[in-house]
Amino acid sequence: MSSENAMVSVVIPTYNRAPYVTMAIESALAQSYQDYEIIVVDDGSTDGTRDVLEPYRDRIRYMYQDNKGVSAARNTGIQESRGEWIAFLDSDDEWLPNKLEIQMGYIKSYPEICLLIANMTVIKPHGDTVSLFNAKGFDKIADEFLYIERPLIQLLRYNFAYPSTALVKKSTLINAGMFDQYLSLHEDTDIFYRMALEGKWGVLGQSLARKFRRTEPLMINLSARHSDEPSYSYKIMVKIVERLQCIEKLTEYEHRMVKKHLSIYMFLVGVKLRAEGKKGYRSWFSKGLRANPSLKIFLKWLIFNVPFGVDFIASRLRRFQ
Repeated sequence: MSSENAMVSVVIPTYNRAPYVTMAIESALAQSYQDYEIIVVDDGSTDGTRDVLEPYRDRIRYMYQDNKGVSAARNTGIQESRGEWIAFLDSDDEWLPNKLEIQMGYIKSYPEICLLIANMTVIKPHGDTVSLFNAKGFDKIADEFLYIERPLIQLLRYNFAYPSTALVKKSTLINAGMFDQYLSLHEDTDIFYRMALEGKWGVLGQSLARKFRRTEPLMINLSARHSDEPSYSYKIMVKIVERLQCIEKLTEYEHRMVKKHLSIYMFLVGVKLRAEGKKGYRSWFSKGLRANPSLKIFLKWLIFNVPFGVDFIASRLRRFQ
C-alpha cells in the first residue's frame, strides 16, 4: 500500500471521534491510488479512540499527543509525513474511492500546480445533500476544472477551499508557515489564504468527498461553542485578514481586495455586536471605514449610524456569513 517515500501522505487529525474516525480511515484505505501512507494524529482523545484504531495499527501510523487543537494535530502530521504531497481528511468526513487517483492525475498533467481543491457534498442530518460549490455560488466558476494562477481573489470571494478536499505540496505548506496553532476558529481559511500566495492552484468541480452534518452533542465543535457570540467569529476573520494584508507577496490589486474584505469583516463585527446588545459596535463601523476609505464605505458608515441602517447593511453582507 505505502512505501518509505510515499508520494501522498494522508493526514487525519482526530479528537473524541471514536464512532466516526474508522469511517474516514476506511475511505482512505479504499483508495484506488495506492502510493500513500496514512497518519492519524490523536489530539488527546478520551473516548476510546486509541482502542477503536487498534485493528488498523499495521496499516496506519498512529500518533498520540496532548490536546493542543486541530491545527497542532495537522502540523504534527505534516512534520511526520514522508510524502511530497499532503492530503488532509477530517476524522468525521470520508473520501470517494477515486479521490486521490483523480487528483494525482491532474497533478501529473499540470506539474506546476502546488495545490488542488475539489468540490464536496454535504449530507445534512435528515439526509438532504448539497454541493459546497453550489452553496458558495462557485459552481458556475469551477464547473469541471479550473486553473488559477493567482487564486487569492477567487478564494476571498467564494471561500471554496476545505481541508478534506485539498491535495497540497508539503513544501507549499511549509513555505506558507503551516497552520496557526493559536487560532481558535477559521484556521483552515487562514492557511488557505497564505497558500494562495505560494503558487498556482487547480480546482475540480467534481465532488470527491462527503461531509456529514450531525446533531449529536459529540459533534459540537469550537464554532458551535461560540454560537452565542457571533461577533467572535468575525473578530477572528479580522485578525486573519489584517495579517494577510501585511504579506509582501500581494499584488497591488490583491492588496486592494484584501483591504475591502477587512473593511467588510469589521462592519460585520459591528453588526453582530449591535445584535448582541453589546457596546462598541460603532467603533467597529469606524474601523471598517478607516480600513478601506472610499465614498461607498463612507455612505455605508453613515447608514450604520442611523437606527434602520444596520439591518439594511446586514442584509447586504449575508453572503459573507
